[in-house]
Amino acid sequence: MSINAGITLSKGEYSFRVTATDSHGEPVSAETYIKGIISGVRYGSTGGILLVGNLEVQMSDVYEILNQ
Repeated sequence: MSINAGITLSKGEYSFRVTATDSHGEPVSAETYIKGIISGVRYGSTGGILLVGNLEVQMSDVYEILNQ
């Protein structure tokens, strides 16, 4: 399915994978990001962990936190 297929999906958890190539068909790396609501914070041996849905996100992986 294309990202621009115009189909609205129901609420839920989804996963995705990005495969990218350059103009010569050679693989290139791609960064992915998520947006979510922080439902809690806990601390582990590696530091702060944000709880976002069923995900545990390390503070070192956070790009930005906004109050919206």
